[in-house]
Amino acid sequence: MVRQCPDATCTSWTLRLSGLSLMDRKVCSSSAARALPTAIWTSRRTMTLSWSWKGWAACSARARRVCLFALVDLIGWYLVSIVLVRCIYHDRVPQQNHFQSRHVMAWFNAQKIRKVFLPPFGGVQGTLWHASWLLMIGAKVGKRFFSATANVMIDPIFGRFGDGITVNYDAQVQQNSFEDHMLKWGPNWIHKGTTLMQASLVAMSDTGEGVALMRGAVTWKGQLLEPGMAYDGTPAQPVMTTKDLLLQELGDPKA
Repeated sequence: MVRQCPDATCTSWTLRLSGLSLMDRKVCSSSAARALPTAIWTSRRTMTLSWSWKGWAACSARARRVCLFALVDLIGWYLVSIVLVRCIYHDRVPQQNHFQSRHVMAWFNAQKIRKVFLPPFGGVQGTLWHASWLLMIGAKVGKRFFSATANVMIDPIFGRFGDGITVNYDAQVQQNSFEDHMLKWGPNWIHKGTTLMQASLVAMSDTGEGVALMRGAVTWKGQLLEPGMAYDGTPAQPVMTTKDLLLQELGDPKA
């Protein structure tokens, strides 16, 4: 028997389902589709105005249109995908919410919005901009962060990265779980000096300093990975120290 939320009325169900479909098929798609007409209208209006900035006036008509198109796209993405989403989806919400609650509905809507309103700049992974982008969408990121995976965090608003984190291809950190008819969130900490190797997954777990999660390893919910240890398997278990793993990967010069 499915346990119902105390306020699970027909009205709440109707609002939830209609709200998701409306946000998915109507609002997001139509808003994104209006970006191009908006850019065209803006460019035509501004082309007829006299600009006092000499650099702008010196540009060709084509260059000015390209700049305006890019600016409209960037502003639209920032206002909707960052500002609006951060208003309805943030780390101040309760960490456990029933499927029919308004917080879960807001979470679903936030996911739909960010799938439609993609960043106008692509390929941030592996660059200095990646940490800045994660900070904009709500994650906490320390210094010297490197990730070869763009969407390194599932539910980034509860993500906590320390200094000197390295994330390899297809590795991720998951901050949510669906259980007991509830959506449960973190936060969980990935502490200083942690390395996540290819296709590894930290699922609702915390790592100590200097931890290495080996290729394809997956943590168990609620695990605390001990500092300075390398973990392998599913669920992840300590198999050696991180120092020994480094010597193994690089080749021990004494061998």
